[in-house]
Amino acid sequence: MCAQAASLGVQGCWIGAFEADKVRALLGIPEEYVVAAVYPMGYAAKDDGTRREKKPMGKSACWDKL
Repeated sequence: MCAQAASLGVQGCWIGAFEADKVRALLGIPEEYVVAAVYPMGYAAKDDGTRREKKPMGKSACWDKL
C-alpha cells in the first residue's frame, strides 16, 4: 500500500504508537478488529520556496521530564 501510494504521488507515514481504543472510536471500527497500525496519507503542500520560521528547540522537545 505504501509503495503504491508513493508511485501515485501520495505521501504517508506509518504510525505504530497510538491509542487503539481512541482510533477505533474515532473511525467506528468494530471491537472484533485489531488496529495494528495507522497510515495517514495525503498530497504534500505546494512548495512556494519560502521557509517557515522554526520553533526554538525548547518549544518542540523536552528532556528529563515526564
